[in-house]
Amino acid sequence: MEPLPSDAGHELRTLLTRIRGELDLVLRGDVSDPPRSQLERIQQELELLSRICGRLLLLARLDPSARDAGHLDRSVDLEEVVSELLEQMSPVARDRGVRLRRGASSALHARGSRPLLVEAILNLLDNAIRVTPAGGAVTVSVDDEGGAVRLSVEDGGPGVAPEDRERIFLPFYRIPRTAEAVEEGRGLGLAIVRAIARAHGGRVELADVLGGGCVFRLVLPAAPRS
Repeated sequence: MEPLPSDAGHELRTLLTRIRGELDLVLRGDVSDPPRSQLERIQQELELLSRICGRLLLLARLDPSARDAGHLDRSVDLEEVVSELLEQMSPVARDRGVRLRRGASSALHARGSRPLLVEAILNLLDNAIRVTPAGGAVTVSVDDEGGAVRLSVEDGGPGVAPEDRERIFLPFYRIPRTAEAVEEGRGLGLAIVRAIARAHGGRVELADVLGGGCVFRLVLPAAPRS
């Protein structure tokens, strides 16, 4: 499925925002049950639709013909980003009984957009936490790969079958047995990770982990050393 064109996605998001605003005004009034509970459910669905629309807009903006390469040439300290995101995601992992761990660590800088790389790494962390059962661990590593920078997120989940290894990067695709664990973006997280990697001239890889689970590797161009 192709992402929404940027202009159409923007119009749709604007319309959803307007509807949510009108619904908020209604709910501030004296509305009793059952209409109130029904309207609150509609409000939740609208919020979900708005989030999905925002993620589709991001995919559209990452299209090679639409992106602004000037924003992808910054030097991004991946160690700093990883430290911040592990702290940010710690409460989520703790609630699910999952440990977040640091693996191999190197002081490396990637060339790209810090906000986009934060988005990609957050998606990888969120995905790993959701598929890892309670008592398991998610390990994040940063190392060098022949002049490129490689960030690895290893989970303790059930792994990915060979026939699903390419499909999981398609928008809205969800592995049936893990569908309940997929984030509210409805299967857009890994599609966004791959789009961000490609926009930076990099790639995302998937490999098995000995003993179970899998590891996603985000490989990016290294920033020039000062």
